[in-house]
Amino acid sequence: MTSKLLPSIAVALGLSVSGIAMGDTPHQGANDEAGIRKVIDQFQQALKDKNKDHLLALFIDENAPVIASASDKTMARVRQKKADAAKILRKTSGKFANEIAEDTSSGEEQFSHVKIDADSDVAAVSFDFTFLSDGKPMNVGKEAWVLVRSESGWKITSIVYSMNFPESK
Repeated sequence: MTSKLLPSIAVALGLSVSGIAMGDTPHQGANDEAGIRKVIDQFQQALKDKNKDHLLALFIDENAPVIASASDKTMARVRQKKADAAKILRKTSGKFANEIAEDTSSGEEQFSHVKIDADSDVAAVSFDFTFLSDGKPMNVGKEAWVLVRSESGWKITSIVYSMNFPESK
């Protein structure tokens, strides 16, 4: 009986010593916040520059989802003009990048209260945002990204955001 138990004890001891049995991940603490913040800055600049290629390069691929959910108040305003407007807007990063590049107004997105939760390979980023068009707020709300660290750096795998149109003056 002792000879059968010995290998199990050795494995358990090895796992415990290595930290795996305690729930530690091999790269815990290797959060690359600076690398993630660089993606955030590059995203804001690509939007401002209307640079489709730079914007698209920040995503894992051109099919990454970009999804918006309109508030009830915003939906009421939109449905005054288009009764069958969808509450949830779904597009891909490719379509999103094309729309930004083709927009003739100047656009800029300002972020505040940025929160980053990451390990060495996966990150969740959330923040409050204000999207400005020609210097005027057009949409405000919350935005959340999921990122993965690829061989070429951090890439956005999805974006979700709320649509809250500011009151017209």
